Amino acid sequence: MLKYDHELNLSDENNSVSKIINQIAPGSNVLELGPATGYMTKYLKESLGCTIDCVEIDRDAAKRASKYSNKMIVANLDNLDWGTNLQNDYYDYILFADVLEHLREPKNVLRYAIPFLKKNGKIITSVPNIGHSAIILELLEGKFEYNKLGLLDETHIKFFTKKSLLNMFEEVGLTPVSWDGTILIPDQTEFNQSYEKYPSMFKQILIDRPDPHVYQYITVLQRNDEVKKKQCYLDIKDHSFTQMLYLQVFWQEEGFFNENNTIKKTLKYGENSIEIILPPFNKSLRIDPINKLGFFEIIDIQLTNENTNLRWNEGTSFEELTSVSGALKLNDNDKLFVSYNNDPQLIIDN
Repeated sequence: MLKYDHELNLSDENNSVSKIINQIAPGSNVLELGPATGYMTKYLKESLGCTIDCVEIDRDAAKRASKYSNKMIVANLDNLDWGTNLQNDYYDYILFADVLEHLREPKNVLRYAIPFLKKNGKIITSVPNIGHSAIILELLEGKFEYNKLGLLDETHIKFFTKKSLLNMFEEVGLTPVSWDGTILIPDQTEFNQSYEKYPSMFKQILIDRPDPHVYQYITVLQRNDEVKKKQCYLDIKDHSFTQMLYLQVFWQEEGFFNENNTIKKTLKYGENSIEIILPPFNKSLRIDPINKLGFFEIIDIQLTNENTNLRWNEGTSFEELTSVSGALKLNDNDKLFVSYNNDPQLIIDN
């Protein structure tokens, strides 16, 4: 099985391939550098009616992608000789989809590719962000471990932040005309890291950094002299904790609930249960089941330690589970609740 043999999932908007394809006009001439097995090439040809030439280093992958390409060149991009086979072809778009990080000299390859653009043509890149919070949290634990795929793909040679990407583009004479990114919080990445292991003040410092949850940067570039106004909105909207659903648990200290004594967990579709490990406490718990208006269902709550196994469910009529703000139980023994604001709160006393 080939390593980069992916399925195309255009229903997911938080996906670099979707974001790249959305930038390409139907019927365009495209040069795709590093197409792998042609999962994007196929869509460009069959759905957008594009004409695609490709350069791919892996001979087996190139053979599969060649079914969808007008011309397939098997070559190492770093060698800077693949252009001799293009016969002065010019392109509306040149694609570097998850490619630059695999090259020894990505700056040189970019500079070599620019002359193959038509006037007002565009280069589109997608590049992983080494400044993602998941990497920072890994480093705090003394880890920098390569994986088969992802931010630390074992075949990555170069690593980029937003600043280093912008510097490279400027050096080769390219200006961003569109700047976007895919968003994942640390526990959604392959590292399954979490902010909740650290004090809330430190967590906030990490979140307040530039682009802490940008997994990949997707950038559309043009030649400097073709951009009339060298200005691009470089901030990426990160709604990680506002659009996403999460559950939050507080434990009482000195008679109060506050953000210093809390754990937040992302709610994932299809997840049957959530386990939260709490520090020792001897007062009340506050559960904020969801950060959204609507109906929610609590099947079972268990509180367990070496001496105690307390349980609240439909059989116990959820006794001692008190609504204090934003949540209503629909009847005395139901598991169904309604939240009438974005911060429903339930209390388990003592």
